[in-house]
Amino acid sequence: MILDHLVWVAPDLGRATAEWRAASFDVRPGGHHREQPTRNVLAPLGAGAYLELLGPSEPEVMPGLDAHIRNGTLDVHLRAEGSIPRRFLGLLARSRGMADWCLATDDLDGAVERARSGGLVVPDPEAMSRVRPDGQTISWRLAVPDDPELPFLVEDVTPRALRVPEHDAEAGCPETTVRAVSVYGADPKRTARGLRALVGVPGAVGRLRVGDVEVTVSPQEAGSAGRLQVVMARADGSPDVALDGVTWESE
Repeated sequence: MILDHLVWVAPDLGRATAEWRAASFDVRPGGHHREQPTRNVLAPLGAGAYLELLGPSEPEVMPGLDAHIRNGTLDVHLRAEGSIPRRFLGLLARSRGMADWCLATDDLDGAVERARSGGLVVPDPEAMSRVRPDGQTISWRLAVPDDPELPFLVEDVTPRALRVPEHDAEAGCPETTVRAVSVYGADPKRTARGLRALVGVPGAVGRLRVGDVEVTVSPQEAGSAGRLQVVMARADGSPDVALDGVTWESE
């Protein structure tokens, strides 16, 4: 299992794209998702990973989510959706910045079975697809744990190379590689156990490796929301890039 991608929530994708390009990231159009009203732009990272900037695909999406928040009906609205829209529309409604992360596996059904054996609640995998700007439809399957502090899992149906952008040296942007992911939550021991069950590593210590990425689980600050923090190294020797954001509401 390896780090597949990071999710950065950006209700204004045009503005986010300009900001990331100004920071010397090779940001490219991704496409529209067929199963939910979202679209993305992508920036390749090192070690076969990428950064996904996720935003609404239609102008009425954010006002609709905001209305549910004001009326206190967001959770009811999201529960009526499948596990995938529930996760990602929830992120659009409540999160900004570094909001989620995804691990890739070539045996999604086996990973889900293992996670369930470890006590996790993981709905059955669901199909997803996206239409790229060139008209190519790509498809994959996702498994999304009920616990928002845990990453979701992906298995490609079409070739992975169609979905995952590669670093292009001619774009003039230094290659950027994820070094570390830190999860700050209300119950770090529970989260660490869940993460280890998800990736198939026994124990409950709050530190492990997923591929080349060091992952730590720590308690969130008192009175604050849980969050995800990522540190990335740049091949040109410039300072590390730290990504931060609020990812879920405190209990």
